[in-house]
Amino acid sequence: RNRVSGTLYLCGGFGNHIDVSEAVRIGMIPQFLSGSVIHKGNAALSGAAAMLFDEKMREKGRCFAEKAEVINLALEEDFQNRFIASIDFPH
Repeated sequence: RNRVSGTLYLCGGFGNHIDVSEAVRIGMIPQFLSGSVIHKGNAALSGAAAMLFDEKMREKGRCFAEKAEVINLALEEDFQNRFIASIDFPH
């Protein structure tokens, strides 16, 4: 079986204060990502500053915005039930 690998970036107040070992223990973060967690702090502020000072970043943001699609999950049939069923931590 192939294992997904990568880096888990944790941002904002949540990311700054989460205890990764405890999050792994309760199943919130998969064990295989526990060694590749990077705390990014206030990533929204960093992104806003990059957009403010870099024209290439603003253009990239415009491209993302043009492709974005709003999906109102409240209107999706059975979303609430499926969401609640999927958030149970295994431990």
